[in-house]
Amino acid sequence: MAQNGKVGRVIFTKFNPTEDKIKALSKKLMEEPLYLTDEFRDWELIHKMLFNSFSDAENIYYEMGDFGGILGFVNIVPSHKADMVFKIWDKEIWGLRFAKELKILIKETMEKYDLKRMVTESADTKVVKFAKILGWKIEGRFKYGFKWDDKLYTLHRIRIIREEVI
Repeated sequence: MAQNGKVGRVIFTKFNPTEDKIKALSKKLMEEPLYLTDEFRDWELIHKMLFNSFSDAENIYYEMGDFGGILGFVNIVPSHKADMVFKIWDKEIWGLRFAKELKILIKETMEKYDLKRMVTESADTKVVKFAKILGWKIEGRFKYGFKWDDKLYTLHRIRIIREEVI
């Protein structure tokens, strides 16, 4: 990783959870399609989830661009595994350069913590397609596993193992 937490042209900076950014992130989680399942779309519950996650010193969060998205490596178990949180609301961030730089950040995180695997879940088919471009594999599909605005979606569990990270 380059100096100041910046990788290449797309800037990944350590996320500083200020009150304004937490409010903005809460709003995104509450309102953006397929970000949170209906059962968790409650302001108080979102606040508690974010507080707990940002309070855990083992979790690592980056903001993308000018707070156009958030990337988190959470539930890290050194020498084993981690979960990845990935939400982008600024469509200008998407692209080949972003994909390359994200792969570098994932690789560096896996190396730093000697991770064997990393997983994430999404009902958004665009996110699943993007993950596949990065070399991630679908580990499972859960039909009707995600509910958003009373509509049911297939939830995809996707993973990458260290040997697959280039």
